[in-house]
Amino acid sequence: MSRPGTRKGAVEAAGRPGNQLKAEPDALGPGLREWFGTVGHYSAKAAAFDTKLHGLAALTGRASKSVARLLRAHGFELVGEPESFLVTTQNQLDAQETSRAREWGSRLAGSITLSQSPETSARPGAEELTS
Repeated sequence: MSRPGTRKGAVEAAGRPGNQLKAEPDALGPGLREWFGTVGHYSAKAAAFDTKLHGLAALTGRASKSVARLLRAHGFELVGEPESFLVTTQNQLDAQETSRAREWGSRLAGSITLSQSPETSARPGAEELTS
């Protein structure tokens, strides 16, 4: 989870001549860390992910674990394990990560759908029991 200083450094780096990266228009605005400082307690489902460069998590960070911890502290129910997706130095999702991210999203959606449907509707022959 970025801090104001790291966001400022990223915007400055993107603005250097020859750099092909572009900063988002609101890159200097509040980030997730600041959002958690303003959010109350919620009874809702959530998931945590991050993007990071190749390398050891100890060197590149893994914000998804901290995000998951903070989500739980604010009452959110996590519907999956925190996940990291790899990006290139040009801030693009690695080619193999696109399908992995889609699969992760599908699993999350499936877990929400299953948890919201009545228990009997998931059993074969349940239509006969409820008719």
